[in-house]
Amino acid sequence: MAMEGQRDAKNAALIPSIRILADSKLGADLYRGSASLELYRGSSLLGTQAIG
Repeated sequence: MAMEGQRDAKNAALIPSIRILADSKLGADLYRGSASLELYRGSSLLGTQAIG
């Protein structure tokens, strides 16, 4: 019975770090995505200005 409780405590301790990792990865992906979108938007604006 004691082993069961210890395992639960270990799992509970692991969950927050997994969430932080997932959140930070999601944040990095969102940041990278918006940054590349800005680059794309900027280059397309430059392209239309060059043509116009």
